[in-house]
Amino acid sequence: MKISTFNPNLVYNLSGNEERPKYPNDRPRRTIFRTSQFLTYFGLIVSSILVIRHYFAFRVFTKVDISIYKETGLPSIGVCFFYDIEHQHGPILQETADNHKITRLTVKQINDLLPTWDQFVTSCKVAVPELLTYMSCTRLDTNMSEYLNLYSKCFRLFASPLNQIKYNMYHDWASELIKIEINKSILTTSKIGLFLNNPISGLQNAMGDPSFIQLETTGNNLASVTFRRVQIISKPYPYETGCIDYSQLDCRERKMCIHKCVGDTQLAIKKQWNYLRYIKLQPNHFNARFSDYPESSLFSTYCYQKYPHQPCNQLFYIPDLATQINSPFAGNESFKISIIYPYGTEKLIEYYPVESFKSFIIHLTSVIGIWITLPVIKVLNLLFYWTHRAFNWQQNVKTKPKSSHLFLYKGWLTRDPKRQTIRTRHQLSYVNGLSTRNFQRLTW
Repeated sequence: MKISTFNPNLVYNLSGNEERPKYPNDRPRRTIFRTSQFLTYFGLIVSSILVIRHYFAFRVFTKVDISIYKETGLPSIGVCFFYDIEHQHGPILQETADNHKITRLTVKQINDLLPTWDQFVTSCKVAVPELLTYMSCTRLDTNMSEYLNLYSKCFRLFASPLNQIKYNMYHDWASELIKIEINKSILTTSKIGLFLNNPISGLQNAMGDPSFIQLETTGNNLASVTFRRVQIISKPYPYETGCIDYSQLDCRERKMCIHKCVGDTQLAIKKQWNYLRYIKLQPNHFNARFSDYPESSLFSTYCYQKYPHQPCNQLFYIPDLATQINSPFAGNESFKISIIYPYGTEKLIEYYPVESFKSFIIHLTSVIGIWITLPVIKVLNLLFYWTHRAFNWQQNVKTKPKSSHLFLYKGWLTRDPKRQTIRTRHQLSYVNGLSTRNFQRLTW
């Protein structure tokens, strides 16, 4: 038997207070630590800048919704006829000093030669919503307006912004919303026209306007017309669409603002109006004359620059000719037009922000949280920590005694595996309390 001396480090090691060995070389670790720290902060800054830049670009995406007409409002109705007064009153154009042509007659003088509403339209009836009755158009709308250009004259109804007549699919589907009867005998040409447009819009030019449809009265006495509706809703500044609300202005719509600006500028300078554009018949326009003088680029540029932004809300009515026939049930002296509840689908084109403010805050905080809570530095630290542990275990596995190799039997420490293992804190406390004499009696 060999009696060994007391080694205080044995109890110190058993209590788990052993000092952790240092990594052999800390300089590479510090270099990698600082590099990973730099990459973490750099990634955080770059990612945050990209998220903020993406939001403040204020981009939009387009959503197109196509649906059937569950409800529709009554569009503004413009009934027009084309005229020719030269065969009765001779040439109406004359040369100007700058080699342009201008009418000899003023707007008022031309209008006095043309039929009035009562002479042109013998009957106009509008359906009362949800009822099977009709009411006179002029009784329902007492503010009828008249428009004139060098070739046609139009009478416009239901053009007030207060026009709130709406029809429901369940009550008015396939019904005749408006019935108009025209006196063909007073026409000097065989062509008539129909405008269906937004009540806040005006009449500008029949040529190229999708809201205008032309009808032929020769050989026909009956026509039915329906319409389609397209609505565009944009986003105001600072979004890239950059629209504004023109309904707060007197002109109420961008196209009408530009049309009015160009026309009023020409009237103020030359007392002339372009012969293709419709001019509203009101006292301050009566002395104007139609001319082929081109709308100067100066006028157009000035007016377009005055109203550069697109409107936030646009509503278009596009008429569709359903049928045009010669019916034996209608007389040849009249031409009847029926405007029918729309059969097809309407389109709603709406612009939405690519990222809302709420989504932007969530996105930004998520990016910052990822870089802060799960940075590269912590991943590398975890890797080095376990590498360090594995290295120490390899270096100390043969030299460092472990508490699992020591056993307690009747107050004696032994290495016999058949004895009781020191596992609990109470047993370790008991070992720490043994006398020096007992420690000297360790059996190897």
